[in-house]
Amino acid sequence: MALYEGGQDALIDSLSYEGAITQATIAGSSKRFDMQEGTTSATTLADSNTLEGSRYRDANSTDTDDNGVDFKFTTTVTSGGANVVTAP
Repeated sequence: MALYEGGQDALIDSLSYEGAITQATIAGSSKRFDMQEGTTSATTLADSNTLEGSRYRDANSTDTDDNGVDFKFTTTVTSGGANVVTAP
């Protein structure tokens, strides 16, 4: 998943889970982008298809530029609301 600024041809933020995505292309850009921020693996965010839930950042949407640190899984779905941390 990518947050991309087309006018600036810049990747603002990204999330690669279930493995690193490198050299990704985004329509309208001639650049290639690395979707795995940081050095901590985000493979723990893989969807097991056994639990209902979602990936989240903390309530303040903290971005340390390391997806393995920034994103976690919660079993509490809060569509449109503040994130609630519930361990699986």
